[in-house]
Amino acid sequence: MNQVDEVVGYLFGSIRLADDNLLVNISNETIGDKGNLWVFDLERDLVVASSNKELAMKPISTLGKEPLMQALSQHLMQGQVTLPGKGKILYTATPMSMNSWVVVHSFPTDLILNPVKNCSYKCSPF
Repeated sequence: MNQVDEVVGYLFGSIRLADDNLLVNISNETIGDKGNLWVFDLERDLVVASSNKELAMKPISTLGKEPLMQALSQHLMQGQVTLPGKGKILYTATPMSMNSWVVVHSFPTDLILNPVKNCSYKCSPF
């Protein structure tokens, strides 16, 4: 828009979320390859982005993550769930304010809890 509110041009673009993207790259740098990053569009049953690039733009309902989806639908933004065939995971989720997307980081429970258990056994006064 110019000074008299006339349109002077348009700008178009696209984002290829199924390909490498900055969010996945930052996640890999911060949490490493042991955890998973997911960006879910809960309204559209869609994986918007994932650290597992083959799953981006696939239906969430095909992933076998029903316990996690049930927790998210109950607005439980952090916790532990058991995924069929995958075992227990710890997750933390952040809903986006502008749409129905939720950013989820998940880790195998043992990856997080085993070092704590080992330390507590070694540090125990008994």
